[in-house]
Amino acid sequence: MKPAKLDRGAVSLTAALTLTLTAAMLTLSPSQAVAQPNPFDAYEGKKQSDETKAAASTSTSQQDCDCDAKAAAAPKFMNRNVTRKKDLLVGASSSLSFTTSYNETSDDPISNSTLFIRLAPNVGYFLMDNLEVGGSVGLLWRQIARSDDTTNLGRDFTFQARGRYHFHVTERFSLLPGLALGGYIGRSQRSTQALQDGALETLDYDTRTFGLIAEGGVEIGYLLTPNFQLQAGINAIGLFGGERSQLEDETFQVRTFNTSLNIGVARYF
Repeated sequence: MKPAKLDRGAVSLTAALTLTLTAAMLTLSPSQAVAQPNPFDAYEGKKQSDETKAAASTSTSQQDCDCDAKAAAAPKFMNRNVTRKKDLLVGASSSLSFTTSYNETSDDPISNSTLFIRLAPNVGYFLMDNLEVGGSVGLLWRQIARSDDTTNLGRDFTFQARGRYHFHVTERFSLLPGLALGGYIGRSQRSTQALQDGALETLDYDTRTFGLIAEGGVEIGYLLTPNFQLQAGINAIGLFGGERSQLEDETFQVRTFNTSLNIGVARYF
């Protein structure tokens, strides 16, 4: 009978241990469940991280594209880009100065300082890099002294061939030394003394002017835009010609020498 009592006691002890272990497991299982990561949460986090990296990469690429576009759109002031072989230019220049003029008359020659103004549109073509050849036509006004201390205005049409070389000092500044040779034709007026009805009177009559025009000088070019240039410099100009009087049937020599200030603009193509 004693062994049966021991078995019941062992069973009771075993049951108590089982209940204790079960209670402990129930107590620990919620905390363990909470502590374990949710696989769906991990997937969403990785997805958001990938999207953030992609957005940052796209933003950086867009900024790079914007910078490249702005750099490409920014004007590039480079002289060598407009003076290449086969490039063209169209421009205009003006000259203004007081000049020394020698004028032959029926009496003694006269030399004096007179006003000299010229406007000349021009074109140029680059035979090779920086070497420009071209021509110009223009209008010239100059005062021609007379023997009676008066002056008459000469109005001439000029035409010239020219050559220039473009030395690039910086991306915008250039030196433009050049030579030009051509001719001029025009009209002026003279006065003479003649008897009219027994009295000596002064008669004004038209004359024809003609001759050669030569010049040389140095200008400075400055690019205001990538294709538009301001030009200014000093030129020495000489006119060697005559003045034909039909009334007196005589040709008088007229020579003009001056150093003038030139200002002009040019558009490159």
